[in-house]
Amino acid sequence: MKTIILLGDDIFLPVVRYYIADQNDVLIVSSQSATLYSLHAFKEIKTRYCKNLSSRELFESLALDETSRVIICFAHNDILISCHETLREVNKDVPVVIMGLNRQDFKGIAPPHNTALFSVEHLVHKQLESLWSAIDNRSRLKRLRDINEACENILILIQHDPDPDALASGLALRVLLGRNKQTAPIATFGEVTRSENQNMIRLLDIPVMQITAEDLKKYSKIAMVDVQPPYFKNQALKADIVFDHHPVSEPCDAEFKDIRTACGSTSTILGTYLIDGNFKITQRLATALTYGIKSDTMSLERDISDTDIEVFTSVYPLANLNMLRQIENAMLAYHEIGAFVKALKNTTVADKMLFAWLGTVVNDDIIPRVADFCLQIVGSEWAFVTGVHDRKVVCSVRNVGYVKHAGELVQKAFGSLGSAGGHRSMAKAVMPLTQFKKYFNIKRIADIEKEIMRCVLTAADS
Repeated sequence: MKTIILLGDDIFLPVVRYYIADQNDVLIVSSQSATLYSLHAFKEIKTRYCKNLSSRELFESLALDETSRVIICFAHNDILISCHETLREVNKDVPVVIMGLNRQDFKGIAPPHNTALFSVEHLVHKQLESLWSAIDNRSRLKRLRDINEACENILILIQHDPDPDALASGLALRVLLGRNKQTAPIATFGEVTRSENQNMIRLLDIPVMQITAEDLKKYSKIAMVDVQPPYFKNQALKADIVFDHHPVSEPCDAEFKDIRTACGSTSTILGTYLIDGNFKITQRLATALTYGIKSDTMSLERDISDTDIEVFTSVYPLANLNMLRQIENAMLAYHEIGAFVKALKNTTVADKMLFAWLGTVVNDDIIPRVADFCLQIVGSEWAFVTGVHDRKVVCSVRNVGYVKHAGELVQKAFGSLGSAGGHRSMAKAVMPLTQFKKYFNIKRIADIEKEIMRCVLTAADS
C-alpha cells in the first residue's frame, strides 16, 4: 500500500512528517523545491517536484488504485477544490484525506464516501482543550489531596436510596483519596432497596453503612457524591467536598466543589480525575463506573456529553462484563411488579404526554423506573409518573430528548410547590402532600393525578 501526499504548503509539513515516519511506501509531491530538500533526511521517503499540483497529467502519472492512499494538503480553499475534483476525474475509487488549515477551507467540497476532511484547526483546538481539561483536573486533584491529608477520616455520604452512579462515585472518590473502608466509609441515611443495586454492592464489595445525624460527629470531613447539601433538608448538613452532576437547586458552601451539569453522571466526573491523574483503574472500579454511567444515561442514550463518552470508552474495556450482566439482570420484587401493573391500568395520554398514577408506593425509587418503562409505549414522547411516598407527592418525568426541556417544564409547573427541576430528558418534582392537597383543594389522594396533568399541560402551552 502506497501513500501519496500532495504538499501544497510548508505549514503542513510538521503535521505529516510524524505520520510518514511510520509508513513504508510514501511519495511526497510538492511545488516547492525547498520543501522537498528538507525531506532528504528521510531516506526512505520518495519525493517529486511538480509545478501544478492540480494537473490531470500528475494524477494520471501516479498510477493510483483503490489500495493507494492520497493526502491533499493546501491552505487555500480554491486549490483544494480544484485538486480534489481533478483527482476524482482520474480515479473515483482511491481513498483521500483532504487537509486544510481550518474548517472554512472545506466550503464547496462535497466529499464522497471515500473522502475525509481534516483541519489542523480542529486537531489543535481539540487537543489543547483536552490538555487544559487535564491540567485543570490535576490542579483540582491537588486541592482535594490537600484537604484529604489534613484530616483523620472522611465520610462519603450518598442519597437515601443510593443508585449505581452514587455507589460507583463513592468508590471512585475513595480511590482518589487513597483511603480504605475504615478511613473513608460510604454511608446513607436511608437504605438500598433496588435488587440490582443490592447486587452491585454484593458483587463489587461496596459496603454502604446506614447512619444517623449523630454519627456525623465521628468524622473530620464530609464528602457528598451524586448529591448536594440541600437534598438533606431536615439535617441541614454542611459538606466539605461535593461531586455532583445534578442542577444546583440552592447554593452551598464547600471547601471543594465540582458540579458539572453537562455530564450525564457523577461517575463521569470522578472518572476524569482517575484518568487525568494516571490512577490505576482496577477491574472492580471499572465495572462500577461503567454501570454507574450506563444506568444514569440509559446506556449513553440520554443527556450525555463528549466527556461521558470519553470516560465510558476508557473504563468499559477494563470492566468485568459477566459481572455487569449479573448486576443488570436483577429480579423485580413482587411489590415492584404490582407498580408496573397499576401504572398500565391508570394511564392517560394527552398531546403525546403519558400520565400514570401509582398511588402510595413503598419505595419512591419505583417511580422513575416506571417512567422509563412508560416512555417505551408507542405514541408517547413524554412520561409523567406520579406516586405518594413518605407524605410527599413525587412526579418523575422522562421525554424522548428532542422536545421541550423536561427540567424547565417541571420547574414551571411545580416549582412553587416544592423541589422541581432536572435535565433535558429527565426531571423530578417532590412536593409535600399536605401543601399540595391544600393548594389544589383536594380531598382524595386519587385526585392528585388530575392536578398533575392539568399543571403540566398548562405549563407546556405557556
